[in-house]
Amino acid sequence: MKTIVIAFTAWLVFSPAHAFDLTGVPRIVDGDTLAIGSTKVRLQGIDAPETDQVCLNANGDHWTCGIEARDQLAVHIGGRDIRCSSNGIDAYQRTLGTCYLGLIRATLFRLTHYLVLGGFFVGLNLNDLK
Repeated sequence: MKTIVIAFTAWLVFSPAHAFDLTGVPRIVDGDTLAIGSTKVRLQGIDAPETDQVCLNANGDHWTCGIEARDQLAVHIGGRDIRCSSNGIDAYQRTLGTCYLGLIRATLFRLTHYLVLGGFFVGLNLNDLK
């Protein structure tokens, strides 16, 4: 039994969750777009506010939600490597991607989940967030 637990733990830690097409430290373009090298990646399944978009908070006050979404994504990534699986190309010739922050399978955290949990989105495609 101990051998099975060790083998499973090793598989969990060292096996990739996906075959990642793109890896690297991204430049954050806006709340749902980033660039790895010269490739722009649109985070699939979420629509974050545009950088110049202004929103209303619960008190009816204006706030720059687009800038906040971009900045929060940048803080969350914090200059670390991400890994993205490409899922096609959108109408603006950006790679549609499912991107993760983390080095090993046990610590992968999908970037779109972070944006949803933080409330930095204006639209979702729930089928893409599975």
